[in-house]
Order: sequence, then C-alpha cells, then structure tokens
Amino acid sequence: MQQDYKTKSNTDVLRIPNDIYNPETNMLNIQKDAVACYVFGSKNNDDMILLLLDALISDKLDGRLESIKRVECTADATGLLSKETKFDFYGVTNNGNPIIIEVQCYDDPNFITRMLLYIARAFSSQFRYYQDQASKEKQDKDINKFFEFAQTFIVTLVYKQIVPDVDLLVENYRFYGDKSKKLLSDKLNATVANFGGFDKKPEECNTNLDYVLSFMKYSYTMDQATLDMMCSKSEFYRVARRAFNWALLSEIEQTEMIGYQMKMAGQRSVCMDRGREEGRREGIAEGMAVGEAKGREAGLKEGERIGKEEGIKEAAIESATKMLELGIDDETILKCVKVSRKELVELKDKIKNMQ
Repeated sequence: MQQDYKTKSNTDVLRIPNDIYNPETNMLNIQKDAVACYVFGSKNNDDMILLLLDALISDKLDGRLESIKRVECTADATGLLSKETKFDFYGVTNNGNPIIIEVQCYDDPNFITRMLLYIARAFSSQFRYYQDQASKEKQDKDINKFFEFAQTFIVTLVYKQIVPDVDLLVENYRFYGDKSKKLLSDKLNATVANFGGFDKKPEECNTNLDYVLSFMKYSYTMDQATLDMMCSKSEFYRVARRAFNWALLSEIEQTEMIGYQMKMAGQRSVCMDRGREEGRREGIAEGMAVGEAKGREAGLKEGERIGKEEGIKEAAIESATKMLELGIDDETILKCVKVSRKELVELKDKIKNMQ
C-alpha cells in the first residue's frame, strides 16, 4: 500500500514509494537504484565514500587511502584528471601514490562481464596522458611510463553474491598464474563487497569494515535507538547517516529521486524488452501470413514491425495497470510508461469496475 509523506517544507505532499526510505529514521534504502545513484553521485558525500573505500581496499594498497577527487574536478598536477578520463574517483594514498577507482552498486551475475569492461576502460584512460607526454618529448613510446600507471579498482557493492561458489564478504580479484599462483600485476583489481551476507549483530561490530557492511545492510531497517548507538561508536555511521538521510534532501532532490525510482519501478526497460520479444514472435507469425501475398521477406519485416508495436503497447498497458494498483499517481505513470492519458483513464475505469 502506498504511503504519502510530507516534504521538509510541509507545503506539498509527494507520493513516495513506501520502501525508498524509513519514515521513522529517515534512512534511505541502499537497495534502490535511485538511492545508490544519488548517494554515490553526490560530491557532498565524498567524506563517506572515502571512509567506505578505505575500509574495502586499503589492505591492497601501499598505505591508507587519504583523499579522493571526482573525475569532473579540475585537472591536477599529475595530468590524469580530464574530460577524457573514464573512471569515478582519483585517489591518493598517504604515501602519495595515485589510485583510480570506479564504484558500482549491482547484484546481477552478468555484472562480472561489465566489471571487466569498467576496469579495462578506467585503466586504459591513462594511455592518453602518457601518449601526450611521449609526444611532447618526441618519443614514439617510453616503456618505463607503464610502471607509473596507477593501481585501478572496480569496487562493486552487492546485496547478494555475484561470484559463484564464493561466500566471502569482501574479495579482491587480480591476475594470477593458473599453476604458479604468482601475481602477474597489482595494477588491475576487482573488489566485490557482499554486504547482504553480513550477519554480525550491530553490537558485535568492532572494525571499520564491520561498520561499513552493517550500515549497508541494516541502516534502512534499524530502529532509532540502534542507529544512535552505532553513530556513537563509528565515524562511518555518523557521516553515512547524513548521506542517506531523506529529510536532508532538498525538495528538488526528493522529487528527482522519486521520479527515477518510479521509472525503475515501472520497469520501463523490462517492458520494452518483453514487448520486443513478444513482438518478434507475433511478427514472425503475422509476417508469414502477409508474406504469402507480398513476398516472404517483405511480409516478415512488416509483420515483425507491427508485432513489435503491439507487443510494446501491450507491455506498457500491463505495466501501467500494475502501477495504478500500487497507487502511483497519473503524472508519474505518464512519465514512466508510454500510454496516453485517455488510455490511463480507461484503465482506471476498468480497475474500478472489477472491484
């Protein structure tokens, strides 16, 4: 059942999915796509992200992760930050060594392939800088430059394990020899943090990693007293509580987050995919029939086109119906699903008559 909660100004009422945040504590739900995108996409939360990354990857560095910059920042003296880069954060350890970091929050087993793409893209972004340097020095190449490449990490936060037969909470993957088990290079790293598998009780947490994993798993469902207790023990909890606090968002941020989540809840992309598949099957059948008169190839193309359109429309109607049953308002549905206002009115009448 959908619930209505007032915004900070108490002048308007937003229709909010009842699982995007906890109205008792105002804690956002990290398992929602809109929440993850906002929290990790906001530069206001860099202090929280620094603590999180330090807990997850510092044991793989030559020191502690001391600072991070977002890629859109102005290029610093290293020249590695520019509009050509393809990574989220540029970090520096307390020993002055650079680190490149990409952060994702996902739970699809197929994401393993995407992790490889992200880490390759982030690492190779450095080539442009070194190629420019070599050009300035009138050199075709300088092999020694490759030793200056920064360690690169793709850090993936998941609430269920995406790597088969691995039950570790945090694992870092690198290139090792099959037989020798020797490390080929520490430059490329894929770190998977499975906070869904964390099972310690809040009062049992005593390390930075414990606090990070427990916040990611439990903060949304924690009661106020437990949340206060954890904030008194952990710096990460204190800064993360601010970062994940619904009440601290502006009305514009709240509205944008709701709109994005409604878009995902409406399963627009899923509906499109399903519509295409249904359309393909129907198109083949209709195309074969039309093909008897107009030629098999032309008929298949025309039938597939018609079938796709019908399949997509059917999926959109089904999605809109489900959203109406969930109590989602008309304007949000019209933004998320390809149905007309007239069709939406007809659907509402149909649902009403069925009750």
